[in-house]
Amino acid sequence: MVLGQLIKKRRKELLMTQKQLAEGICVQALISKIENEEVIPSDEKIKKIADRLNIPLEYFEDALAVVTDKTNQNDLNGIINTIREYLTKREYDTIQYLLDAYNEEIKCATSDNEIVFFEWIYATMYYYRTKDSEGALEKLKKIPLSEKEQEISVEIINAIGRIYYLKKEYSEAMEYFEKGMLYMSKENDLNYSVRVKLLFNYALTLAVTENYKKAMEVINNGIGILVKNNSLFLLGDFQYEKGVIFKKIGDSSAAEKHYSNAYSIFDIQNNEQFKNRTQIELNELKKGRDELC
Repeated sequence: MVLGQLIKKRRKELLMTQKQLAEGICVQALISKIENEEVIPSDEKIKKIADRLNIPLEYFEDALAVVTDKTNQNDLNGIINTIREYLTKREYDTIQYLLDAYNEEIKCATSDNEIVFFEWIYATMYYYRTKDSEGALEKLKKIPLSEKEQEISVEIINAIGRIYYLKKEYSEAMEYFEKGMLYMSKENDLNYSVRVKLLFNYALTLAVTENYKKAMEVINNGIGILVKNNSLFLLGDFQYEKGVIFKKIGDSSAAEKHYSNAYSIFDIQNNEQFKNRTQIELNELKKGRDELC
């Protein structure tokens, strides 16, 4: 029996919920991921789980041997791919957990691409934890951009532009997004998720500076890439932003259409936060329409 199954079996024997097991150890969602073999817990977490389940660490001995073997076989590319997966889902707590769990493996990174990737991730996580925009920008700007590694370079440029956008320093944000677009034009093999993240942030900046026509072109480009790749990633966000733009230019009917599209996508994704935000916009449009009647 593998580690996650052993933990789940013992937890159920004790009539313990995932929330009870997680308390003081990690977030509940991570217990679910451990039990489903989606992540491998650190030694410290395993010891705490064993203590909470009131069993000796030896109970996990065989499973730990399998985990160790898998970890040894799992090169840094595997860790990088897993982190990218959770970036797509915006599960930043899980990413931080993975960085902590694989800290020793990450220290062994030797290739330029691996080193730059983790520098970018650590800087990004620093921002999400602290909201220290100046500190994050300093860390990101110190990372050398490589012509050979266009994808990670675009990620770093996009991250810098995004922070400037959130700081409402739109001219600086635009400078970096346009630089990212230039990098992107030179590389046809960029992962589609990297492309659409840059396009989305570029569109936001164009829209907030009232360049609505160009913003709509960029949004439609992003939607086209997502449709081609059969992906919902950022599709709801793009539809929502189209709603924002149509509302600003006074086309309530088109705004309602795209807000509704966004709501449907967020509903499929079980994204309650974005669903609620979109519902507020739809309610405001409906209220405005009713007042005109």
